Amino acid sequence: FGIQNTANISLSLDDRDIYYDPSPGWFANQTFSIVGLLPQLESEYYLRSDTKGEIYFTLFEKPVSDTWTLKFVLAGYSGLSLVFPTNAEKARNGYLYVDGMFNGRGWNSMEVYNNRGNAMWSSYLELRMPIATGIFALDFFADAVAIKDEPLDLFTNLTLDDFYFSFGPGMRFSLPQFPLRLLLANTFKFEDNVFQWDRKWQ
Repeated sequence: FGIQNTANISLSLDDRDIYYDPSPGWFANQTFSIVGLLPQLESEYYLRSDTKGEIYFTLFEKPVSDTWTLKFVLAGYSGLSLVFPTNAEKARNGYLYVDGMFNGRGWNSMEVYNNRGNAMWSSYLELRMPIATGIFALDFFADAVAIKDEPLDLFTNLTLDDFYFSFGPGMRFSLPQFPLRLLLANTFKFEDNVFQWDRKWQ
């Protein structure tokens, strides 16, 4: 418990047709956050950079009736998060990790929480089939997220063993007032370059 202040600056470019359920288009964002503005009074001091990009393609679109169109949309996302602590002992809560909900979907966040670091690369591909555009869709997703101790490691020492993978089908409610996803996720990793299912699926 204590005081914590954060200052953010963000720049976004948006070319999506519908921001909450796009079909074609792209989105890019860069955010810088400074955590810890009052020396000696706060417990966390670090700079965080978040870079992300999204792209959407309509692969197939054919009217089936007067009220419904069969459509498939391919969605891609990639995000890079880097933390630069001014003091390693004063940035413990700023560590990045696989949360199992927004990155590395399906992984148990408590099981992988100890594998935290100051660098994370998270990406996914989704094949979406809107049932009611802007309201409800069926999806198939594939996630890959890597965690490294330091930002430089992500660019110079990244291996297949650093990644957490997941995939599976899901249902998505895309209403801005009620966003909800129900997923059936299968999770796996590579250990010494050998494929391994996550133990809960063995």
